[in-house]
Amino acid sequence: MAARVLAARDQVILTDDALAFLAELTRSHRPRLEELLRRREEVQARYDAGEKPRFLPETAHVRASGYKARSAECFFQSSQPTRE
Repeated sequence: MAARVLAARDQVILTDDALAFLAELTRSHRPRLEELLRRREEVQARYDAGEKPRFLPETAHVRASGYKARSAECFFQSSQPTRE
């Protein structure tokens, strides 16, 4: 893969050291990243063909417990401004 030249506006956000660090991370993790992206494409193709997502077997105990997540609405009510 060819190195990408950053636009001038992007160069002021990341220092040369930060860019070098990111480049090394990309190089060292490239095989795993590409493997994960291939798997993601395979899974998406199965979903596109009509397969439904499945729950992980190791989380069955959570579903069997009757656990219910708290409504997100309660988190937003307290942050609403009051009207007078």
